[in-house]
Amino acid sequence: MSIEDDKLDKLVEQLDAGYEPNDDELARVVADAADKMKRQGVDMPVDVDKEWDATASRLGIHVGGRSLPMSILIYAVSGVAALMLLFFSIKTIISPAESHPEYAYTRVADAPEDVMLSAGDKQIKVKGDSQNISVAAIPPSQRSKVMRALGYETDDVPTDTYTINIPVGKSYTIVLADGTQVWMYAGSRLTYPSRFIGDERNVYLHGEAYFKVAKDAAHPFVISTDRGEARVLGTELNVSCYDASSCHIALINGSVEVKGKSSDSFVRLVPGQGATISSTDNIAVAAEDMEGYEYWRNGFLYFDDAPLSDIATAIGRWYNVNVEFTDKALQNIKLRYFCRRDESLRRAIDLLNGFESFSATLEGETLKIGKQ
Repeated sequence: MSIEDDKLDKLVEQLDAGYEPNDDELARVVADAADKMKRQGVDMPVDVDKEWDATASRLGIHVGGRSLPMSILIYAVSGVAALMLLFFSIKTIISPAESHPEYAYTRVADAPEDVMLSAGDKQIKVKGDSQNISVAAIPPSQRSKVMRALGYETDDVPTDTYTINIPVGKSYTIVLADGTQVWMYAGSRLTYPSRFIGDERNVYLHGEAYFKVAKDAAHPFVISTDRGEARVLGTELNVSCYDASSCHIALINGSVEVKGKSSDSFVRLVPGQGATISSTDNIAVAAEDMEGYEYWRNGFLYFDDAPLSDIATAIGRWYNVNVEFTDKALQNIKLRYFCRRDESLRRAIDLLNGFESFSATLEGETLKIGKQ
């Protein structure tokens, strides 16, 4: 509480206890509060002196005299005090907060350019746009180079756990040992075995990937993420989980059961449904258009009725640029956006500006989105 606010409160308490200040003192306390507001740069919505005079006139308060009972004086001072406090409160609520950039995406500094495959402490670069790198599933003559690069004799294929890392700005297609195809997107990581052993086929995903799971009713295919898991027998689905705050699973065909990381119960999806697992393990299921996932798989940045923040984040991740909103309200604008991923960043930005409802500019390594 400020000194002036404290003075007002004490004065009201004194009046209530029977103290009888003169009108000049009442006016002075209120004026002091008004002066403090002005010094702090608070724009007064009223002329305090003028309003005080008007209030005194309406209540019959005369300078140098006393024409109303003390209860009315208490009312007058309390009302003015409340008015002053209200001005402070309104100023706090409606004045714009100090401007801070709102980053939808933060670029990866020194981002690697190569797709990397690792097994334990061994690591190799993976070349090409699409390659079967589940080395245990292909003939020895084809896996020889990969196995030797990993430090193994080609006739001694281990059951090992591999991790493939996809850098920003790239996508990659792999085929697992059971024939499952995986289309991986920028900034994603998949951990999987060189061959599946046991009752389940388990993989771990960080990021986003489209799965076309090979059918095997006796061995469910389980995709684990930081937020939950999807259990399928044979289906096509898209899984996106770049961080633990939320995870989205969209079922294109077949069937899938979804559960949160800390939950024991599954929710079954039917084709055309998407499930979002929140940070509290709540699962929200809704119908959605699956056409977009086909576009993504075929090399497009595609969004339909999506928040601008989602679109900007995807652009930032693909082109590895910071994305900053100078006006947070723009993040929730719903748009239909379509751009080939092999287009330049400049082209992606031009398509954003084509909406003519905001401004998108590239400043250094930051894409800034704000009012026009």
